[in-house]
Amino acid sequence: MILDTETMKSATADAWVKGIGYYLLSDLVAGALAKAPFADTKRKKWCRSRREFVRRTGYSLICSMLVRDSESLADDECRTLLATIETEIHGSANLARHAMNMALISVGIYKPTMRNETIAMARRIGPVEVDHGETGCRTPPAEPYILKAEARSKPKRPTKNKTSKSRKKS
Repeated sequence: MILDTETMKSATADAWVKGIGYYLLSDLVAGALAKAPFADTKRKKWCRSRREFVRRTGYSLICSMLVRDSESLADDECRTLLATIETEIHGSANLARHAMNMALISVGIYKPTMRNETIAMARRIGPVEVDHGETGCRTPPAEPYILKAEARSKPKRPTKNKTSKSRKKS
C-alpha cells in the first residue's frame, strides 16, 4: 500500500480512520497523515470523536505533528488541547486515554516554553490507567517522561581529550 498525502482526499482519510480497530494501525496512519495538508483539520475532528480508535488517531496525530514540526501547533492551540485532555482523559475510552497521555507528553517535550504548565497539568491529572491487555506494556507517567526527555536534550559538557598531544603518528 502506498500513501501519498499530496493526492489523498480528506474523505479517504476519514474512511481509513473509521475502519481502524487496532491501536498500532491508528498510530501508523496518524504518523503518515501528519504531513497531509488536511492534518490539522482532521486532528480537530478526530479528537472530538467518541469512537475509541478515531479519537486515538486524532491524539496520535498531535504527537506526530509535533515530532515533525514543533511549531505545527501554536501554543494557544496546545493550551486548548491540554485543557480538553485534563477534563476528558479519565472519562475517555481506554486506548484514547493512552493517546491523550502521549499527546500531553509530546506537548511537554516538543514545546519547551510550555513544559512547566504541561508538568503542572500532568500532576493535576494524576496517573492514567490504561488496560493494555495481556502484554507487558505500561502507560508512562507524563511528568518523569517529560523530564527525562528534557535531560537528554540538554547539551553534554565537552570532555577533555585524554590522548596525549605529544603522541606522534607512526
